[in-house]
Amino acid sequence: MVNTNYVNSSGLDADEHYSSMEDVLIILKYALQNEFFKDLYTTHEYIDINKRKIESTTFHNLDKYDLE
Repeated sequence: MVNTNYVNSSGLDADEHYSSMEDVLIILKYALQNEFFKDLYTTHEYIDINKRKIESTTFHNLDKYDLE
């Protein structure tokens, strides 16, 4: 990764943070190797304990992206 800079490890926003889409994709590809993360990230919807339907705000069709 050559187009990414983080100035803290807390995840809190900072003006000096930046990342290219290519670098974000590298991070996502790595994260998707973790089965727990992959299951969580690719879940389209679920029902919470109060029987409310929660829909994903991320990709609904990951098949069109080269994530392997």
